[in-house]
Amino acid sequence: MSLGTQDMTPEPSLVAENARIAARFVSEGIDLDRVAGMSFFCDFASEAEARAYLSAVKGNCDALGFAPPFARVEMDVCALPWFLEMHFDMAWEVQEVSRLEQSLQALADTMGGGTVSWEIADPDTAEQADEA
Repeated sequence: MSLGTQDMTPEPSLVAENARIAARFVSEGIDLDRVAGMSFFCDFASEAEARAYLSAVKGNCDALGFAPPFARVEMDVCALPWFLEMHFDMAWEVQEVSRLEQSLQALADTMGGGTVSWEIADPDTAEQADEA
């Protein structure tokens, strides 16, 4: 399973959506220049599916130009019962966030995952766990 490559161009609609979110963050006083990490989330029907997806993500990070994420898999009350959180050390840049989100979603679509979402990791309180 492949996540794509560094030169993959994200969909313009995804970039525009993420740019709108970033503008809202800035209007709320969030300094995006301080961002040092992004957390991406996806739900799965089983722990095995979540861990297989995480393994595929970690195996493809070089092609995307990212270090493998710190990650946590746990049960949750989501649409699918297994919750995967992946933390990538990366600065905020709308093209890069969009490219990674699109790549993670494409892989999730082939591996039984739900919708990929993200949040900015608070640089003052970010905790990293790696259970994989």
